[in-house]
Amino acid sequence: MRKVMEERRKSPVKKGDFMEQVIKDMGVEPLYLTEDQVIYFTAGVWVATFVTNSIILSLIFKFLSDHPSVLEELRVEHEDILKSRDGSGSNLTWDEYRSSMKLTNYVINEALRFSALFPGLLRKALSDIPVNGYTIPAGCCMLIVTPVLHMNPEIYKDPFTFNPWRWKELDALTVSKYFKPFGGGARQCPGADISRAFLAVFIHVLVTKFRWTKVKGGTLVRNPLLGFRDGVHVKIWEKPQTNKTN
Repeated sequence: MRKVMEERRKSPVKKGDFMEQVIKDMGVEPLYLTEDQVIYFTAGVWVATFVTNSIILSLIFKFLSDHPSVLEELRVEHEDILKSRDGSGSNLTWDEYRSSMKLTNYVINEALRFSALFPGLLRKALSDIPVNGYTIPAGCCMLIVTPVLHMNPEIYKDPFTFNPWRWKELDALTVSKYFKPFGGGARQCPGADISRAFLAVFIHVLVTKFRWTKVKGGTLVRNPLLGFRDGVHVKIWEKPQTNKTN
């Protein structure tokens, strides 16, 4: 990335993109960004906006392909949304997202449970912390392993099984303690709500306008980020349209 920055600085060609803007901002009030800060920030934005969403969407393709009964129920849920518009042909609304996507949110939660992308959350102990008879001394760096938290068999029965209906039974207190796809506390991901809305809209468009079949791939690995050993290859085509609403 440092090499790319140097090449862009020397190039007379203007692209008007993100990299060009942050290079302009280097050393300028009020940010006074250094080269290292720009590199870290650019890498962080790439991870937060591309890597996370692409892996979660790949997971959704995989799980829905492997569980046709879930996919069929999702289609019914979203076709009902279309039918409730009385042929108006309007776009998806906030009310529809909030009140008519129960199974969709179960599917998103289950995909997020599997997709704890990073191996854990790093935190520094500001004071001595007693844990089950042990003490974590102040100043120690802690790695909170969220993927293990999401696979706790005492909370999630058959944790390695994709089961969106499990979310019917989980109460709010349990979820708040054992479900951390966006981290937690003061440093929880600020994009949590918009990410959920994005996934819901994606699913709505996917199941109402398209059909697909998985061709190959889908083997999950962690090394150390979550990913796919051989990708997820799908063949996708537009659903034949019967009327303007559908």
